[in-house]
Amino acid sequence: MRKRFGIILFRFVVLLGICAPNLVHAKEQIDIYVQNFPPFHILEGDYKKTGVLDYIAQQVSTDLQNDFSFSFREANFARFFKDARSGRAVCSFAIRKTTERMEFLDFSILFALSLGNGLVVGPHISELINGFQDEDGEVNLSEIRKSINLTYWSETARSYEAAIEEIVKNKALIDSGVVQTYSSREALAGVLKNLTRSAKNAHFAYAEEVSYHSAVSGIEEGLSYFRVMDESEDYSMAHLACSKGDWNNNFIIAANEIFKELRTSEALKHVHMRWLPENIHQQYSQMVDQAFNDLNDE
Repeated sequence: MRKRFGIILFRFVVLLGICAPNLVHAKEQIDIYVQNFPPFHILEGDYKKTGVLDYIAQQVSTDLQNDFSFSFREANFARFFKDARSGRAVCSFAIRKTTERMEFLDFSILFALSLGNGLVVGPHISELINGFQDEDGEVNLSEIRKSINLTYWSETARSYEAAIEEIVKNKALIDSGVVQTYSSREALAGVLKNLTRSAKNAHFAYAEEVSYHSAVSGIEEGLSYFRVMDESEDYSMAHLACSKGDWNNNFIIAANEIFKELRTSEALKHVHMRWLPENIHQQYSQMVDQAFNDLNDE
């Protein structure tokens, strides 16, 4: 009897030894949605996976690979928002934090900055816009609209800064044709290229996008980016966003610790400034240092 019991106990101990490592090191599943949003997420072409957010996602998934199992899925913003609202456990590194989105998303601390969406014009009218810049290099859209007749192009699904939203969401301007919209992000390259041939079209986009599409599309004549004066925010902020729920607590907490070290690193600055015009490199570097030195994450 004792011998039989000993054999059973031995087998149990062996089985426990086999299973225990898997029990102790069970990884939480994290589904990350990525959108082709160059040069933040670049999912195709010669620069594939070299975007700013690609770099950040790679750092997080590598540093946390012992505790989490990561699955990256290509999906547009509409799909991410739909799945997040439905309660599906999903995350994205490419979502701007807004009051409306906080109702169905949990956000990490701030991990990256951009100069934000600005006014983009071709060489025909860039000199005219130069005259509207203030001492900080920003332009007032209201003053420009009073003096220059432009057609403004915008992306329907994009979240813009408040000063830009006043124009692109204005029904009267849309009905009159002053504001033109497109729904596909893939159309952005064509819209930007058209700016080099038109003296009346303008677009709202990030400086990084202008640099990327100018390089990829081989635009010979330069595009100019002007930062928009906006009292609601000084820059565009990037956060990790996950659908609401206790499921994401451990991941966001762990990611926050990585972000605290990563966001002021020279490596991240280098990745970001690759897609910024050289004349604003110093301005961007100083903005990042000052913003994060003054930041209270609580």
